[in-house]
Amino acid sequence: MNTLFMNAGRLRTELKLEALQPQPDDIGGYSETWHEIALIWGQIRAITSSSRFLAQRWHPETTHRITIRFSEAIQAGMRLRKDKRIFHIDAIQDADETRRYQICFVREETS
Repeated sequence: MNTLFMNAGRLRTELKLEALQPQPDDIGGYSETWHEIALIWGQIRAITSSSRFLAQRWHPETTHRITIRFSEAIQAGMRLRKDKRIFHIDAIQDADETRRYQICFVREETS
């Protein structure tokens, strides 16, 4: 097994970890509200960028790999925010299984 070595100084991008918390409304449904649960540091690297034509318009999609320190609190379905950029976490990997770093595979939300 290869051990992932990383200079901790590369984790210099401030990210806010957010979780979805449904809020009940007056008619029996709910509204989706994202709440910040932690401030973490990471390194963002772009993986792919593409566009698809759906429903009469172009939908750009960019995927990234975000490396962070290991945390059991982070789960797929959460999101990371850097200023106005939003990254939805699709999968999480402990690359060398040492529980030191995690790699989050994310999709960047675009308008």
